[in-house]
Amino acid sequence: MFLSNYIGKAHGSKILSVREMLEQQKIDPKLIDAIINKTGAEKLYKCDDNEDTLTLSIKAYDNLKEKVNPINFSNLIYVTENPKIQFPGNAFLFASNLKFNEDLNLIDINSGCSGFVDAIKIAKNLEGNTLIVCSETYSKNIKSFNRSTSPIFSDGASVFLFNKKKISVHDTLSGFKQNSFNDLYSKHNENVYMHGSKVFSFTSSKVLPSLINFLEKHKQKNIKKIFLHQGSKVVCDFFLEKLANFKVDKPSNIKYRGNSVSSTIPILIIDDNYDFKSNEFFVICGFGVGLNFSIALIGVKDG
Repeated sequence: MFLSNYIGKAHGSKILSVREMLEQQKIDPKLIDAIINKTGAEKLYKCDDNEDTLTLSIKAYDNLKEKVNPINFSNLIYVTENPKIQFPGNAFLFASNLKFNEDLNLIDINSGCSGFVDAIKIAKNLEGNTLIVCSETYSKNIKSFNRSTSPIFSDGASVFLFNKKKISVHDTLSGFKQNSFNDLYSKHNENVYMHGSKVFSFTSSKVLPSLINFLEKHKQKNIKKIFLHQGSKVVCDFFLEKLANFKVDKPSNIKYRGNSVSSTIPILIIDDNYDFKSNEFFVICGFGVGLNFSIALIGVKDG
């Protein structure tokens, strides 16, 4: 089963070269190479003035319709930190724009890089299939160039059909660090702020050990893939090194996609395009804003 067939995606319509962006800031060429080697992205997708999280997610849904028809679901979970309006949530706007059945169970989540995994955990306990929508436009929270955030974040959306006949969630794990919200945040009408070293410290001291313990717990399972949040090249390389003893494929697309927050893992699954067989498993691990992390073990029922 190609899990990618159950995911639709969309990106901001403007494609930016990270190198050209940095050159426009008159940054020393040697430093530009160091920044790109650290962040990893060579190009990023940004929204134009007419695009937002709602329009991106509708495009992603249209992309899913090209793969799955009809799309049957009882629940809709919408994940974003940038709703089109303050309230009601994007789930209501999305369902209304697409003229969905009014009997749908609608849920909005304000969640960042762990948002897709958070939604999976909720969908696991709901009756029927669930449409999980993730959409983020961090570019709208970066009003002026910032060396820590501008070369990393990419605007994108994904729509995943959580079909209980196809996949099942076998285990989950979550955690957070108290009083860490100032390490990666955005206030109203202000730039995204990220304290890179503290975020990385959380990743190395909390996320990695938790993920290793989770993998050890399920080492008897036939785990074929670990889909990690693509925070940056430094983060991806760190996980690849530390997880080298686990002979499991760990795909990466940070170079071509950047960090699209809650949509990063679904888009990574599309890009990887692996044909899962029955009784194969994969792990998804999201981490970031909070600071928090969320991990899930998912099994394929119908290959």
